[in-house]
Amino acid sequence: MTNNKTCVTCDAALHGLYCHECGERVVEAKDFSLRKILGDGLDAFTNLDSKVFKSFKRLIFKPGTLTEAYYIGQRKDYLKPFQIFILTNIFFFIFLSQLDLFLIPSKWFIVKDFEIFSFDIEGTAQNIADRREQSLHEIKLIYDQKIAATSKLFMVLLVPALAAISYPIAYKKLPEYGKHIILALHLLSFFFILAVCYTKLFSLLPIELESSYFTIPISSIFTIYTILTFKRLFNESIWLSIVKGIYFFIFLFVAIFIYRFLVSYYTLISL
Repeated sequence: MTNNKTCVTCDAALHGLYCHECGERVVEAKDFSLRKILGDGLDAFTNLDSKVFKSFKRLIFKPGTLTEAYYIGQRKDYLKPFQIFILTNIFFFIFLSQLDLFLIPSKWFIVKDFEIFSFDIEGTAQNIADRREQSLHEIKLIYDQKIAATSKLFMVLLVPALAAISYPIAYKKLPEYGKHIILALHLLSFFFILAVCYTKLFSLLPIELESSYFTIPISSIFTIYTILTFKRLFNESIWLSIVKGIYFFIFLFVAIFIYRFLVSYYTLISL
């Protein structure tokens, strides 16, 4: 099998065991030995495990360094930004699927006094109930069953929104919009991990505390993390990084607020 003159993938002329055009390896008889197959399987597992560990170690404990590594081309040893985002997104929704951070439960959404952007939510829900010949209570139950899945499905929409937030404050340092997409993916991934870890620790307490004990620490930690990330990536003074970090958090809060409403409203009208 080593006598191939051209690459089976791209038809480029071969000069050795690897194609100089696409990197495809020439297949040999020994590639199908049991030892080789088992070795490849073990290597794939240990390589993935190493990438996961290195990626999340940098993401969590070294703000901005994973993003910086991706910018300069150090990518071989780390998971891709979207891989990290998908893993942390799954992690978040496994453990916090009912948390109303990215959705609005029916008990807060489909109520008489909830009116926003001139939308009559309860009136809309009642019209849907009448059309389906169901009670408003049944509509609320169906809504609550679907809202978590819908929120998860559209979570990726927050990525370009966050990139649009960071771009105005760093377009001179990072003129490529794609770099802000990478930054948004990493910041959101850290936020998912932080929310899950803190919430689980919060739930272990023997007493029930107000929601402020949840939101204030997470908001503070994430803002500090963002400031350190900006300091690393933008190479600016700590004071300017603080201003930009606070700006980013404020608009992140606005983006999440709008996202929660749009996802919740879409879920309701699509019943």
